[in-house]
Amino acid sequence: MDGILTGMGTVRSDNPMLTARLPTEIGMPHRIAQRIILCRNSVPDASTQLMESARSIPVQIIAGAKIRDEDLRASKDLGATCTQVRESSSSDLITAALRELGKQGMTNILLEAGGNLLGGFADAGEIDEFHVYIGPIRLGNQHAPGPLGGAGIDKIRDAPRLQLYRTDCFGEDVKIVYRTSAQSKNH
Repeated sequence: MDGILTGMGTVRSDNPMLTARLPTEIGMPHRIAQRIILCRNSVPDASTQLMESARSIPVQIIAGAKIRDEDLRASKDLGATCTQVRESSSSDLITAALRELGKQGMTNILLEAGGNLLGGFADAGEIDEFHVYIGPIRLGNQHAPGPLGGAGIDKIRDAPRLQLYRTDCFGEDVKIVYRTSAQSKNH
């Protein structure tokens, strides 16, 4: 994985670190994925875990047109790498961000985000795989949002089919990996 991407909604609500937690016995070489924040209207505060650790663990901010120059300078002063793109709509910002990450040689990005950003990527057709985690807790209510926001799909008959790729169990948790039909055909 080249990078872990999130949006400001997740930064505000969860204050994540976006670091991998691999067991040391796996024997894989230690590699740090680039932490990427897609910022359309604001940048992370200095008090967030991402910005507090930006000097020791790389953080890249991809900012939309609405982000002020002084906010980007403040993020750079905290150790983040910042790139501003001209686009301001969600879908155009996603496309521009992926183009920018591609220029940096990144081809495999994990989205660790909320429903709005995930829905935006899904609406843009930019998700190859869905990694669905199910844990032994009951959470939600009739007002709880679903995992995908965005324009979405109203009718089951219009929904694209996913292909089951893999399932894994981790204690009481289950991970299910689905691939989009196009991705399944390529592998």
